[in-house]
Amino acid sequence: GYATLPATRESLSAPASQPTVAQPVTEEDRIFVSGDFAQTWNEQEEEVMLIRGHCLVQQGSAMVRCDQMVVWKKQENEAGVKLTLYLEDNVRYDEENRTITENQLSFQLFTESGVEFLALDSSQLSGVHDQFYQRARDRRQQRKIRSDVEQTQYTTQGETDDSPELRLVQLQSGETQLRRLRIFPRSSTPYNTSTSRSDDTTPPEQITFLRGGVQVLIEGLELPNNSFDVGMIDLSADRAIIWTEASEDGQFHPDVMQSSDAQLQIYLEGNIVLRQGSQTVRADQVFYDARSKRALIINADLRAFVPQLRSDIRIRAERIRQLSPTVMHAQNAWSSTSQYGYPGYRLQASDIYLEQRPVDPWLGGQPITIDPETGQPVREDSYWMTSLNNRFILEDFPLLYTPIVSGPAKDPHIPIRNLSIGQDNIFGAQIEATWNLPQIFGFNVPRGIEWDLRTDYYSERGPRIGSDLTWIGWGLFGFDGQSRGSSRIEYLYDDGNDNLGRDRRNLNPGSRHRGQALIRHRQEFSNGIELQGEFGYLSDRNYLEQYYESQFDTQKDFETLLFLKQDLDNWSWSVLGRPELNDFEASTEWLPKADLYSLSEPLFGSPLTWSSHSSVGYGLINVGDPPSDPNDLYTPLPYLTSAEGLVAMSRHRVDAPFTIGPVNFVPYAMGEAAHWDEDLTSTELDRLVGQVGVRAHTMLWKLYPYVQSDIFNLNGLMHKLDIDLEFSHTDSSQNFNGIPQYNEFEENAQERFRRRLVMNTYGMATLPTIPGFPNSPYDPRFYAIRSGAGNQVSSPWHELIDDQQVLRLSSRHRLQTKMGPPERRRIEDWMILETGMSYYPNSDDNFGEDFGLFYGNYEWRIGARNKLLASAIYDMFEGGQNIWNVGVLSQRSLRGSMYVGYRQVSAGPLNSQILTASYSYVMSPKWISTMGTAFDIGEGHNRGQSLTITRVGEYALLHFGASLDPSKGNASFGLSLEPKWGPFDSSSNQLSTLLKTR
Repeated sequence: GYATLPATRESLSAPASQPTVAQPVTEEDRIFVSGDFAQTWNEQEEEVMLIRGHCLVQQGSAMVRCDQMVVWKKQENEAGVKLTLYLEDNVRYDEENRTITENQLSFQLFTESGVEFLALDSSQLSGVHDQFYQRARDRRQQRKIRSDVEQTQYTTQGETDDSPELRLVQLQSGETQLRRLRIFPRSSTPYNTSTSRSDDTTPPEQITFLRGGVQVLIEGLELPNNSFDVGMIDLSADRAIIWTEASEDGQFHPDVMQSSDAQLQIYLEGNIVLRQGSQTVRADQVFYDARSKRALIINADLRAFVPQLRSDIRIRAERIRQLSPTVMHAQNAWSSTSQYGYPGYRLQASDIYLEQRPVDPWLGGQPITIDPETGQPVREDSYWMTSLNNRFILEDFPLLYTPIVSGPAKDPHIPIRNLSIGQDNIFGAQIEATWNLPQIFGFNVPRGIEWDLRTDYYSERGPRIGSDLTWIGWGLFGFDGQSRGSSRIEYLYDDGNDNLGRDRRNLNPGSRHRGQALIRHRQEFSNGIELQGEFGYLSDRNYLEQYYESQFDTQKDFETLLFLKQDLDNWSWSVLGRPELNDFEASTEWLPKADLYSLSEPLFGSPLTWSSHSSVGYGLINVGDPPSDPNDLYTPLPYLTSAEGLVAMSRHRVDAPFTIGPVNFVPYAMGEAAHWDEDLTSTELDRLVGQVGVRAHTMLWKLYPYVQSDIFNLNGLMHKLDIDLEFSHTDSSQNFNGIPQYNEFEENAQERFRRRLVMNTYGMATLPTIPGFPNSPYDPRFYAIRSGAGNQVSSPWHELIDDQQVLRLSSRHRLQTKMGPPERRRIEDWMILETGMSYYPNSDDNFGEDFGLFYGNYEWRIGARNKLLASAIYDMFEGGQNIWNVGVLSQRSLRGSMYVGYRQVSAGPLNSQILTASYSYVMSPKWISTMGTAFDIGEGHNRGQSLTITRVGEYALLHFGASLDPSKGNASFGLSLEPKWGPFDSSSNQLSTLLKTR
């Protein structure tokens, strides 16, 4: 071969015809070319390859990487091959002792050792119409092919290779800082110049008049010892006057270097546009002093981009003074985040100060933003706005007045966050308003704190007032690590009775003074230590379910606790203290409790691993006071009884993993010793448990690369199959029925439902049983034991284990294909099927049936937007569960989604067949609609409907909603105003929660 990858920086930008130094032919001269996706076709005597994604060219020890490239391959003679290459985007050239990065790169290679080409995916389609290929072909046809060798912050006037070569100008030399002034025509029409020397000043001045449209660039304005990079200032206007130090020849120079201490003053007028960093100012007149970095701007419109808003904040003023490179003072001004020419909402003020300042975290000396690559805090800068004599104007109507507002510019400083008006049969007429508390009372809160005031009124119930506070910080009280928390405190004077549905439509709450207090805090320390604290208080048993039903059903229980834990490699310890403030809740108080875990610790350097969990604590079970209203159904749960005392447990397991062929086997043996000071009969109880078993796992796969379907969006197919097997034999010295359930396994909402289920579903005082078996199939503890919930060494419910032999089998099928554009294909699950079952050698462990707990989950991704979903779980004994559902989900990204599903639940006398449908859709940029409906076919009951129409306005989302809940006999409608002038939700990047996927 006579050419290898360029060995010098100069040769990287050499013309294509430039000869290279001859070198002897070796196997190292073989050329390797690879990438993710390639298109190949022929043009005359050349083979053309357009390659994208992780592109690589290697010859010998030299290597070039990039994101996309074009390769022309031509056979020069019988043995030689010439490659002409054009590379773009993140080009990186690596050699033994150096690395060079470029934006574009063009060169030629020649080899007699052959070319090896590899692509993960390829196509024979021609790419002659591809814009990238056309750009590469144009560059090749030019007489001179070169890359942008010199890195520079300056722009050039041309975009072709005939433009002047870029120059790197060093703006700092020793202690002297330099400044560069350049002047260009604003358009293709040249400007007119007149200049004169003035000796009336010391030193003499050069005064230059520019007419006809000019653009002035000032570079080298970085501030020494300052975190802010002022960078380049770009000014353009119809006319300009420039005062600077007189030149030696007394002439005007459009490109000049000068000291930063030199005089430079500029006056502009006529269609002025000033750009500096993320700020843009349009004005009628501007005077700028580059030496002091101050300016006066008349009749100005300033826009500054705020990343948290993903848009600009605007300030319109009669006069703006730039007091420093980072501080602006606007007089007789208004500010708004609206992008309309005349905003519908704005904050009118006599003075507005916009300042760029470093972010100072609260209660600590370090920022809270963490670099995801280094894991270290990073310094942040942000805009800060302070305004005086403020009026909030909405559609030219002044709503609010406050003397001073100060805070981050991402906060529009508008006090109201949400306003809702509604009517229903339970609460009557409703007015709910959420306010920004610091804005109402005019005080500042540190970064990381949000504080809201809620004022609500319900005509059938009464008034309510509450406070919501969230915080996040770094270095709380001087400790390293992040801290975060939230609180909600509220009070309601309630004149009405609760309506909770069905047989609980008129319940007396017991007290007219109702409310809640919930405080949660998490503090991280060094060495993996974490502290969690909670305070949870409710005025009565039904307050949360009545006013926050979704939170009651799905979120964490109200608790009061202090929890400390630390993770140390394979070890972990924790200490928990938890009293109970709500007497009506069934829970366990731990005063306190300590746990120690070790997971998969190597045992004496052998292949064996040891895992353990030891726990000791003083527990006190609160059964929970029954409801004061006799109409509120209540049945005691047999496994929750008044008991207290020492609870201690130590569980250990040894695993012996090995492999035979493609199958991994893990035989294991586990033992446990446990003690309770009080059991269900208030006597001491000791228990020993032994368990032996084996787990096995294998994975099979097969590739079908030629499966293609445009209808089903298939580009190749791979079948992966995971098979798991576990057999265990457990012996316990005590039956689980005599052990109190100190460790809770259900949320309060589920326990409340179970207390009503016995009576309103089965019509008896206790759960029904199957003849010949002492345990009820509807007892959640026995269901957990059959499922193996308490078998693991780290299971938090060590009580839930009993004599049992069981063989569990499960499989997981995955059909995978490639989806996405050709150059960025990604592997996706096209179809998933999970199945499982349990076999009980002793059928008495499963109510007389050998097999049980059959389950399956199925998902089929039909195209890129539609899914077929199905699941089932089934028991074979009489009265066992029979639950299955099937549904279709159509998801159009953030545009909307639709779901239609059918679900059957059958267990003994319970038989429910529910048909559900829901959708959310952005009908146009201004209108969004959401709807949901459910009907129980089995019981012949309508389960409810809801409909919401949303109008997307300039500064708010206006929601019109109506709903029907036959269970509560309630029909409601509402009107809600959701302002959108503040920051978007960073987690969802959506205008509203209406479009969250199912």
